Amino acid sequence: HDVVKCFIECFKRILSAPAVMSCSAELDQCMDALRNPGFGFEAQALSGLYGLVARWLTDPPEPVSGLPRRKPRLIPFEQAVLYLQEHFREPITLREMAAAAGLSEKYFGEYFKNVTGETPVQYLNDYRIERAAESLKEEDKSITDVALESGFNDLSYFIKTFRRHYGVSPGHYRKGRSEAQKEDTDRKKN
Repeated sequence: HDVVKCFIECFKRILSAPAVMSCSAELDQCMDALRNPGFGFEAQALSGLYGLVARWLTDPPEPVSGLPRRKPRLIPFEQAVLYLQEHFREPITLREMAAAAGLSEKYFGEYFKNVTGETPVQYLNDYRIERAAESLKEEDKSITDVALESGFNDLSYFIKTFRRHYGVSPGHYRKGRSEAQKEDTDRKKN
């Protein structure tokens, strides 16, 4: 329990008073366990420390020096997005996305949603739909081919997802773009 006491003292020295006060419940839990070492006091003290670590991961404390807090690291997010962009045509599992980011599945889902406001699957589907919309500009591709090339193996799910994203079916989207392009061409001629 000397290690725990040392950790708490270091914690109090390197952080500002408001940061220490914001973690008072976790600190009190550790200190109470150390002051009254009964059955399971080590587990109680460690539980408080784990609470501190969890708080630091979600909201890092302000240092005493008054230096501004660093922005959350986006490297795992960037790695995940790069992986999605490179493999969006393939079936992708949450496990694969998390592995690309170097995070556990559970933490990755929470982390990704905190960064983007969407779940990883929502983000992937949005990316796939945007790529599909680009592909629909090419008149020679069937809607089924566009769906498959965009990573959708189920045509009805593709159409439903596309409609939810753009408000029209892929066929109407293509037709509307064709008509708009024709109007632009006609307007330029006049």
